[in-house]
Amino acid sequence: MSSPHGFVVLLGSSRLSLIPGLSGAGRTPEDTWNTPGRDAAFVADGGPLPPCLTVAAVTKAMCALTGISPLFFNAGYAGPKQRRK
Repeated sequence: MSSPHGFVVLLGSSRLSLIPGLSGAGRTPEDTWNTPGRDAAFVADGGPLPPCLTVAAVTKAMCALTGISPLFFNAGYAGPKQRRK
């Protein structure tokens, strides 16, 4: 199924995720900086399903069921090579 519609997925990161115990989005607080990129790649390209329900898994399922394509935009995503201390 294909749709003429799309939706915007904003990728962002925050230093808040570096506080130990605050986020479960990565193996370590520093790993949370990689989560937006990993989630976008999962939604766009697929891959193994995560071990638990995640926003990325719900987004991928919604795209598959509706035929709507996601449009990814960097809205402050400081990926592994871009982050500042």
